[in-house]
Amino acid sequence: MVDRVGPALQSLLDAAEAGLNACERPVGLSSVVPGNTVSWDNCCAASEGGGQLWVRLVSLLPQPQGSQPCDVHALQARVGVGVVRCMHGVDEEGFPTAAEMTEDTLGMTRDADILLDAIRDWSFPVAPPKTLRIEQGLPLGPQGYCGGFEWTLVFQLMLQRGCE
Repeated sequence: MVDRVGPALQSLLDAAEAGLNACERPVGLSSVVPGNTVSWDNCCAASEGGGQLWVRLVSLLPQPQGSQPCDVHALQARVGVGVVRCMHGVDEEGFPTAAEMTEDTLGMTRDADILLDAIRDWSFPVAPPKTLRIEQGLPLGPQGYCGGFEWTLVFQLMLQRGCE
């Protein structure tokens, strides 16, 4: 069995992590995550500045040229690339200050920009995709003391083997 999607996800994660590291914004946890949601368990981890980076498979859609299963010639993959970090929240000293909220927001937009550059510069591990489209970017949270940003992108992977 050939894994057409996994190497692309890992390669994208590697590119995103390299981009964050190069811009001195490392994360404590970096992974390809299963499922349709991401658990933010490591947003405030103390190691390597904290934070959590992920790549996740949002959906796969077969791209047929005809009406038969053997007519599928490509897979359209929708993928999320995101990062969350610790943000200021209500604590024993009260609500976050305007300066703290601004700092958190500027950190989030910096991460978003770094991830966008990583996506744009991403070298595909297998045959280049037929298309690569950045669909949208969404701020995440804040939820608890966590917040961040996720980009959604869509690309097509051409299937190498046809029906016999």
